[in-house]
Amino acid sequence: MHGKRGCWVILTLLLALLWVLPAQAAGQEEVIQVAIPVPTEEAERETSAAYISYTLEYLHEIAQYTGWDYEVLQVPGTYEQGLQKALSMLREGTADLVAPVQYSQSLEEGICFSQNSYATGTTVLQIPNEIYTGRDLGKDLTVAVVRGSGMEAIADEFFAKNDITARYVLCRGVEEQSQLVIDGQADVMLNSSLESVPDVSVVAEFSPQSLYFAAGDPALLQQLDSAIIYIKQANPLFSMDLYKNNLSDSSQALTQEERAFIQRAQPYVVAVLDHNAPYQYADAQTGQLGGIGVDILKKIAQQTGLVFEFVLVDSWDELLTLLQEKEVQVVAGMPYSYDFGAAWDLTITRSYASSPYVLLAKEGFDGPHPGQKLAQAEVNAYTEGKYVGEMTPYPSMEDCVEAVRLGEADYTYVDLYTAQYYLGDFRYNGMSFTPQTYTPRSICFGLAKPTAHELLSILNKSINQLSDTETQNIITQNVNPPRDISIGDVIVGHPLQSLIIIGAVSAVIAGLLIFLLWRKERISRSLRRKAMEDGLTHLYNASACRKLISQKLRQRRGEHPGAFLIMDLDHFKEINDNHGHHTGDRILQRFAALLRDTLREDSVIARIGGDEFVVYLDSVKEEENISAICQRICSQAHSISVAGTAVTVSIGAVAVEEKDSYDTLYRLADKALYEAKAAQRDRFCLARREEA
Repeated sequence: MHGKRGCWVILTLLLALLWVLPAQAAGQEEVIQVAIPVPTEEAERETSAAYISYTLEYLHEIAQYTGWDYEVLQVPGTYEQGLQKALSMLREGTADLVAPVQYSQSLEEGICFSQNSYATGTTVLQIPNEIYTGRDLGKDLTVAVVRGSGMEAIADEFFAKNDITARYVLCRGVEEQSQLVIDGQADVMLNSSLESVPDVSVVAEFSPQSLYFAAGDPALLQQLDSAIIYIKQANPLFSMDLYKNNLSDSSQALTQEERAFIQRAQPYVVAVLDHNAPYQYADAQTGQLGGIGVDILKKIAQQTGLVFEFVLVDSWDELLTLLQEKEVQVVAGMPYSYDFGAAWDLTITRSYASSPYVLLAKEGFDGPHPGQKLAQAEVNAYTEGKYVGEMTPYPSMEDCVEAVRLGEADYTYVDLYTAQYYLGDFRYNGMSFTPQTYTPRSICFGLAKPTAHELLSILNKSINQLSDTETQNIITQNVNPPRDISIGDVIVGHPLQSLIIIGAVSAVIAGLLIFLLWRKERISRSLRRKAMEDGLTHLYNASACRKLISQKLRQRRGEHPGAFLIMDLDHFKEINDNHGHHTGDRILQRFAALLRDTLREDSVIARIGGDEFVVYLDSVKEEENISAICQRICSQAHSISVAGTAVTVSIGAVAVEEKDSYDTLYRLADKALYEAKAAQRDRFCLARREEA
């Protein structure tokens, strides 16, 4: 119903992988037999796949501290049946661990529970978005619940406390639950938050339940508890990340209430604050309004049907006046800060762009030192930098950068996207930036109060559903826009040389004209190349990657097949979190260099966003097949290390066939990459077209 069959396929692969691990490590590590209830009915096992996958990943992390290997014993039946069988295996000594288990005093005979839980969920009442209208629960409810889940007893206490009379309708799975509510035969669905059910709205949440590991051997549990404590100390967000990856659903559809809101909504007037490129600005030549925020709102309008009308605003003071006079309802870009939103009486959406701060100055800058001048925008949320010297406020980011160029200020703090935008302009050739280690600058939309909750929900869902590729394309197009370079720009960039040349004799003027034409063409080529490059690694960027590969696909004539690879650096977020973005950037640069050294010169190699890379080879000979290439990349990635730990990479690959498009290859390789990451990472998977 919701495409969850793929989730179960991934889970099955994980279970299969864990099953064969002992054969690979026989005699090297202690093998722990883990009994996991695995529902046999398809409808039920699809909803349980998410928290079982969560459990398996947690076990893998525990193994990093204990040195254990696992043999997974799948116990079929309903969850309750499977749990009882698994606990019996524990008492009989045919299993070492059982998970997931909710603590119950009645289960304690012959069984020990881990002192620390590894997941916490709640009981939830849900309504499919297809019919959700924000209605109250009422006092008489018909509740659709999965047969054998045992959740009725938990819900009864909640219903009694709230004076609600409930009648239960037993279902085979979540699909039947959802259909009963849609058909009006039930009012709500009763489930656990540890089950990933897409396209539903939660109308009540209660009875937190923690999940534990159970064992018969207290010594084994002592090792396990120690590992859990180490995990929580080393990465307090580990469980949250697992929950996000396995249990949260980013593809939430709009509710009936939200769709009805869009139908009756009037156009929203959006204030676009000028001189704040690349986020929001007016083109100096055409007057057309643009920027990352503007383009994202246009994308949201296409996807939802909301209508936005954009108006240019010159300053924050003017914007505040328009807000107070109710002439604008949306701010195209503002700091993602609750304090800032409260001060301006604005509701904030989730962030749509985030970029680290950099110090921008002329080349050779040796500060900051006392006595130097800092240019800083009047309205900003940057409070962590070293404010050394005299700080002068300026109306906008553009004014700050221009002040540094003209020598009115020695340095300024901007985010990386802003720095890249201006450094792509010829006039700023003599400037450079230095990365800072402070909290990144995050930008969101501001909504005038009072804010319709439907509008806030629609915008947040829409931002969340934008793929990384879509977002990166919008950012890249605005950070590296096409620019026309004129002779006037050259004169501005080199004023002293220009004055000398202008004062020269007529013979020198002829030579100057030739020089300027040559220089202009060279700069144009450089800028065109820069527009196609990723600023950090100097590989192709996302838009250039798509364009070049699509062109090569149209021109393919070779008898040998091509290859399309997508790869992610494993646990890259942890590298950034634990060692800083500077270290993360260095790893990305070294990996990019590794790809250039490993692959042929005619390969298309690109960084399309974050730690995601794409490689395209037009022709792969038999003696140099796709698997060998992937294995070589995986092996050579180990030459890069962080704090003594080798970097690993996961790769999804697909052989190129006649008439393949870029989107087809990306979808196939991305699915294979997901399988590689699900299978413990540090490996590659080849796409199977029959499953596409």
